[in-house]
Amino acid sequence: MCLDPRTNEHQCLAVIQKKGIGYSHLDLFTPAEVAQRALRFLKPVCVHLETISGFFQSMIADNDGVMDAPGMFTEKMQPLIKVNTLLFTTVSVFLSWPGLHQEENEATLIAVLRIIAKKLEGEVVSGMGQEELISIVFRYISNFHSSVVSIETASLLVQTLVAVTLLPQHEDFSDKLVEVVEDLLKREWYATGGEREKGAVFNQQVHILLQEYLKQSKNPLLLIENICSGPLEEFMRATGRDPHSDSFPTLNKGTLGIYYRNLLSFLGSGIKKSLTALGSSSNNMQKLLVWNTAIKIFHTLVMVLKTHNSRQLLIACLKHARSFLELFLRSAMPLMDTCLRHHNQEVVTLLKSLQVSTRHLQHVCTHSKVIQDTSLTRYVPLVKKLLEMLVYRVKAMLALNKCCNAFWMGNLKNRDLKGEEILTQVIMHWMFIIIYKRHVFES
Repeated sequence: MCLDPRTNEHQCLAVIQKKGIGYSHLDLFTPAEVAQRALRFLKPVCVHLETISGFFQSMIADNDGVMDAPGMFTEKMQPLIKVNTLLFTTVSVFLSWPGLHQEENEATLIAVLRIIAKKLEGEVVSGMGQEELISIVFRYISNFHSSVVSIETASLLVQTLVAVTLLPQHEDFSDKLVEVVEDLLKREWYATGGEREKGAVFNQQVHILLQEYLKQSKNPLLLIENICSGPLEEFMRATGRDPHSDSFPTLNKGTLGIYYRNLLSFLGSGIKKSLTALGSSSNNMQKLLVWNTAIKIFHTLVMVLKTHNSRQLLIACLKHARSFLELFLRSAMPLMDTCLRHHNQEVVTLLKSLQVSTRHLQHVCTHSKVIQDTSLTRYVPLVKKLLEMLVYRVKAMLALNKCCNAFWMGNLKNRDLKGEEILTQVIMHWMFIIIYKRHVFES
């Protein structure tokens, strides 16, 4: 029946009942045996990768380095882009196999590394150790990043590099990996026809790249600060139907939620990494500077909601504000207890900056109750509780340092996300405002 040319593909597939067709005897082999037999395909895969990469590199060079060269994103070019993606999938699957981390498969790992490394360094790799081989393989794969023309391929390339960094006995590749991912995030990506990439699939690829960018960095707090002060500000100022950042074109109207969620979610781990890097011997002023940066970032991200307040952004803000406030109460407040007397101006400035953010966060809570969106309101009680805890914790800090006169509590009016007063008593709540008097600390 399937041999009849009039039978369509769907009917052919429907007749076939055996899911394992073509691989009916594969389960007779162990994963290690399958890997050993598959080794012979690795060299041809690398040859094809180099050929396709060279072709795209030539097209880009002929167009003065511009990615959207004439004929690059036509229908005829799509099969070649797809093949390139599949080739990277093959290499990624191979290097991601957990068995390569097992001692009994060390010979297979060395064989894989030598096959790939020979493509860059030739026969000289035969006498190299594992660490040197891994370094060459990382360099070989990362060299392709300048010629990938599909963000799906770019995502696979990064995942392949991550797999290399997870192999045993290797140098630290984090800085080089972050450099590669940053270059990919700063690139314009195009779909068939030369239009800018967009949509759910594109957003998912941006998410993968951004996540690895922040995860692999030794100083994610610095990267987050740079994005907030540069690309995010550019996006906020952009106008037109398709606003985007000039320095990070992957940050646009469609991916704002991806960037916003990742920046907030990595803020906490970024703070912890920065504080850990300072070590126990660091002085308190250095720790205050870390928290000053963190609060500046938090303020920038919360204020984004004044102009861009989609449901996705509001959920991300409420969800991650909770973990930020918990970390602040647990880590920053004990530090300020100690620093208030000797660094009062820095502590007061820091708290006043945080107060502006928490005030707008209260407006977000109010807005969530007004629109009665359960996906938002479920975060509100915990956030409001933490805001109240913060106020009383600051009061306790001032009492500890014998300067209670610097503290005042008052009723905050209900306001919406734009700061306009809400004339309703349905959702009345109390908000505490702290006023700091400089002369209190000068005694």
